[in-house]
Amino acid sequence: MIGEVFEDGQFRGSITKVELAHNTEMRVSIHIGEYMLWVMPNDPELIGVSYLPTGEMGVFQKKDFEPHLAAFFGLHF
Repeated sequence: MIGEVFEDGQFRGSITKVELAHNTEMRVSIHIGEYMLWVMPNDPELIGVSYLPTGEMGVFQKKDFEPHLAAFFGLHF
C-alpha cells in the first residue's frame, strides 16, 4: 500500500495485494514516536516506514537505509 491517510479517514494512493504463504511468520513492527518501521513479509530485504500523523509511507531497500542508522550511531555513541 502506498499513499496517504487523511484526518477524516480517507485514503489516497494505491493498494497492492500481497499473497503470503500459509503459516507465514509476520514480523514485529517498531513504533518510535510518530514513525512505524517493519520488515516486509514477502521480501526480508525491504523495510517499510510510515509517518503516522499523515499516513505517508514508503518501502526501501535495507542496504539504502543502513547509512542512516550508521549516522545515528556515529552521532550518539
